[in-house]
Amino acid sequence: MLSPSMDLTGYLNPKITAQFFCASFNQNQMSVDSIKFYISNGVEEKLVLATKGDMITWRNLSFDVTDFVSLSSDVRLRVYCYDPPNVPIFDSYEAAFDNFKVTDQALSSQEPTYLVQLVAQPNPFNNSTQIRFEGAEQGGQLKVFDVLGNLVETQRIPVGQVQATVAQDLPNGVYYVRLELGASAPKSIKVMKLR
Repeated sequence: MLSPSMDLTGYLNPKITAQFFCASFNQNQMSVDSIKFYISNGVEEKLVLATKGDMITWRNLSFDVTDFVSLSSDVRLRVYCYDPPNVPIFDSYEAAFDNFKVTDQALSSQEPTYLVQLVAQPNPFNNSTQIRFEGAEQGGQLKVFDVLGNLVETQRIPVGQVQATVAQDLPNGVYYVRLELGASAPKSIKVMKLR
Protein backbone atom coordinates (compact mmCIF):
# COMPACT_ATOMS: atom_id res chain seq x y z
CA MET A 1 0.00 0.00 0.00
CA LEU A 2 1.32 3.46 -0.90
CA SER A 3 -0.03 6.62 0.72
CA PRO A 4 -0.94 9.70 -1.29
CA SER A 5 1.82 12.28 -1.68
CA MET A 6 2.09 14.64 1.32
CA ASP A 7 3.60 18.13 1.09
CA LEU A 8 5.48 18.52 4.39
CA THR A 9 7.66 21.50 3.38
CA GLY A 10 5.66 23.81 5.65
CA TYR A 11 6.16 21.60 8.71
CA LEU A 12 8.79 22.24 11.36
CA ASN A 13 9.20 18.70 12.73
CA PRO A 14 6.39 16.39 11.51
CA LYS A 15 5.46 13.21 13.35
CA ILE A 16 3.53 10.35 11.74
CA THR A 17 1.34 8.21 13.96
CA ALA A 18 -0.91 5.29 13.07
CA GLN A 19 -2.14 1.94 14.30
CA PHE A 20 -1.60 -1.37 12.58
CA PHE A 21 -2.60 -4.97 12.96
CA CYS A 22 -0.80 -7.88 11.36
CA ALA A 23 -1.66 -11.53 11.95
CA SER A 24 -0.21 -14.40 9.98
CA PHE A 25 -0.36 -18.09 10.77
CA ASN A 26 0.36 -21.21 8.72
CA GLN A 27 -1.23 -24.64 9.08
CA ASN A 28 1.16 -25.40 11.96
CA GLN A 29 -0.04 -22.25 13.81
CA MET A 30 3.37 -20.60 13.32
CA SER A 31 3.74 -16.97 12.34
CA VAL A 32 5.60 -16.80 9.03
CA ASP A 33 4.79 -13.48 7.31
CA SER A 34 6.06 -9.98 8.05
CA ILE A 35 5.17 -6.31 7.57
CA LYS A 36 7.47 -3.37 6.79
CA PHE A 37 6.89 0.40 6.84
CA TYR A 38 8.95 2.70 4.61
CA ILE A 39 9.06 6.52 4.34
CA SER A 40 10.22 8.35 1.20
CA ASN A 41 10.61 11.98 0.12
CA GLY A 42 10.73 11.54 -3.67
CA VAL A 43 14.52 11.21 -3.57
CA GLU A 44 15.23 8.44 -1.06
CA GLU A 45 13.28 5.75 0.80
CA LYS A 46 14.15 4.50 4.31
CA LEU A 47 12.88 1.56 6.37
CA VAL A 48 11.00 2.74 9.49
CA LEU A 49 9.87 -0.58 11.01
CA ALA A 50 9.95 -4.29 10.16
CA THR A 51 8.11 -6.84 12.31
CA LYS A 52 6.71 -10.36 12.12
CA GLY A 53 3.00 -10.84 11.69
CA ASP A 54 2.51 -12.37 15.13
CA MET A 55 0.28 -9.72 16.69
CA ILE A 56 -3.28 -10.36 17.74
CA THR A 57 -3.88 -6.79 18.93
CA TRP A 58 -3.45 -3.34 17.38
CA ARG A 59 0.02 -1.79 17.70
CA ASN A 60 1.03 1.85 17.57
CA LEU A 61 3.40 3.25 14.96
CA SER A 62 4.98 6.63 15.76
CA PHE A 63 8.07 8.31 14.30
CA ASP A 64 9.54 11.69 13.41
CA VAL A 65 9.80 12.02 9.61
CA THR A 66 13.11 13.92 9.79
CA ASP A 67 14.73 10.99 11.65
CA PHE A 68 14.58 9.13 8.32
CA VAL A 69 14.29 11.55 5.36
CA SER A 70 14.46 15.28 4.71
CA LEU A 71 11.18 17.10 4.18
CA SER A 72 9.79 17.58 0.68
CA SER A 73 6.55 18.14 -1.20
CA ASP A 74 6.37 14.41 -2.06
CA VAL A 75 6.56 12.48 1.24
CA ARG A 76 4.93 9.04 1.11
CA LEU A 77 4.49 6.09 3.47
CA ARG A 78 4.65 2.59 1.98
CA VAL A 79 3.34 -0.49 3.81
CA TYR A 80 4.68 -3.81 2.54
CA CYS A 81 3.39 -7.22 3.68
CA TYR A 82 5.31 -10.27 2.51
CA ASP A 83 6.03 -13.98 2.82
CA PRO A 84 9.57 -14.98 3.69
CA PRO A 85 11.44 -16.57 0.80
CA ASN A 86 11.42 -20.36 0.44
CA VAL A 87 8.36 -20.98 2.63
CA PRO A 88 6.13 -23.21 0.48
CA ILE A 89 3.46 -23.89 3.11
CA PHE A 90 -0.02 -22.44 2.89
CA ASP A 91 -0.76 -19.68 5.37
CA SER A 92 -3.34 -17.01 6.07
CA TYR A 93 -2.52 -13.34 6.45
CA GLU A 94 -4.50 -10.40 7.73
CA ALA A 95 -3.22 -6.83 8.04
CA ALA A 96 -4.86 -3.47 8.69
CA PHE A 97 -3.68 0.14 8.96
CA ASP A 98 -5.79 2.83 10.64
CA ASN A 99 -5.84 6.22 12.45
CA PHE A 100 -3.10 7.69 10.25
CA LYS A 101 -2.10 11.25 11.29
CA VAL A 102 0.61 13.78 10.49
CA THR A 103 1.15 16.33 13.24
CA ASP A 104 3.72 19.06 13.71
CA GLN A 105 5.70 19.23 16.92
CA ALA A 106 8.13 21.64 18.47
CA LEU A 107 11.79 20.88 18.07
CA SER A 108 13.59 19.52 21.12
CA SER A 109 14.51 22.21 23.63
CA GLN A 110 18.18 21.23 23.12
CA GLU A 111 18.07 22.35 19.50
CA PRO A 112 18.16 26.02 18.52
CA THR A 113 15.19 27.14 16.45
CA TYR A 114 15.34 29.74 13.74
CA LEU A 115 12.38 31.35 12.03
CA VAL A 116 13.67 31.74 8.50
CA GLN A 117 11.69 33.06 5.56
CA LEU A 118 12.72 32.37 1.97
CA VAL A 119 11.80 34.92 -0.67
CA ALA A 120 12.51 34.50 -4.42
CA GLN A 121 12.65 37.65 -6.57
CA PRO A 122 11.65 37.52 -9.35
CA ASN A 123 9.51 34.40 -9.45
CA PRO A 124 8.76 33.27 -12.18
CA PHE A 125 12.04 34.41 -13.74
CA ASN A 126 13.88 34.39 -17.08
CA ASN A 127 17.59 34.01 -16.36
CA SER A 128 18.16 33.65 -12.61
CA THR A 129 16.43 34.49 -9.36
CA GLN A 130 17.64 35.95 -6.08
CA ILE A 131 16.81 33.87 -3.01
CA ARG A 132 16.76 35.99 0.13
CA PHE A 133 16.86 34.31 3.56
CA GLU A 134 15.31 36.56 6.14
CA GLY A 135 16.11 35.59 9.71
CA ALA A 136 19.03 33.27 8.93
CA GLU A 137 21.51 33.48 11.82
CA GLN A 138 23.98 30.80 10.77
CA GLY A 139 25.61 29.34 7.67
CA GLY A 140 24.40 26.30 5.79
CA GLN A 141 23.58 25.09 2.30
CA LEU A 142 21.16 26.16 -0.41
CA LYS A 143 20.07 23.21 -2.57
CA VAL A 144 18.01 23.26 -5.77
CA PHE A 145 15.99 20.18 -6.81
CA ASP A 146 14.10 19.54 -10.04
CA VAL A 147 10.51 18.23 -10.01
CA LEU A 148 11.78 14.63 -9.96
CA GLY A 149 13.71 15.31 -6.75
CA ASN A 150 17.15 15.33 -8.41
CA LEU A 151 19.67 17.67 -6.79
CA VAL A 152 20.74 20.05 -9.60
CA GLU A 153 22.56 22.84 -7.75
CA THR A 154 24.20 23.36 -4.34
CA GLN A 155 25.68 26.49 -2.78
CA ARG A 156 27.46 26.89 0.55
CA ILE A 157 25.99 29.76 2.56
CA PRO A 158 28.52 31.38 4.93
CA VAL A 159 27.45 33.01 8.19
CA GLY A 160 26.04 36.48 7.53
CA GLN A 161 25.08 35.92 3.88
CA VAL A 162 21.47 36.94 3.28
CA GLN A 163 20.90 36.16 -0.43
CA ALA A 164 22.11 33.99 -3.30
CA THR A 165 21.53 33.75 -7.05
CA VAL A 166 20.23 30.37 -8.23
CA ALA A 167 19.17 28.54 -11.41
CA GLN A 168 21.30 30.67 -13.74
CA ASP A 169 22.61 27.65 -15.68
CA LEU A 170 19.47 25.52 -15.45
CA PRO A 171 16.93 24.89 -18.23
CA ASN A 172 13.35 26.12 -18.08
CA GLY A 173 11.17 24.37 -15.53
CA VAL A 174 9.91 24.18 -11.96
CA TYR A 175 12.45 23.86 -9.16
CA TYR A 176 12.41 23.55 -5.37
CA VAL A 177 14.99 25.59 -3.49
CA ARG A 178 15.76 24.31 0.02
CA LEU A 179 17.75 26.16 2.67
CA GLU A 180 19.43 23.93 5.27
CA LEU A 181 20.79 25.74 8.32
CA GLY A 182 22.44 23.61 10.99
CA ALA A 183 19.95 22.20 13.52
CA SER A 184 16.95 24.14 12.21
CA ALA A 185 14.37 22.47 9.99
CA PRO A 186 14.97 22.90 6.24
CA LYS A 187 12.86 25.57 4.53
CA SER A 188 11.77 25.23 0.88
CA ILE A 189 10.32 27.46 -1.81
CA LYS A 190 9.03 26.63 -5.31
CA VAL A 191 10.42 28.67 -8.24
CA MET A 192 9.73 28.63 -12.00
CA LYS A 193 12.17 29.46 -14.80
CA LEU A 194 10.64 30.67 -18.11
CA ARG A 195 12.22 32.02 -21.28
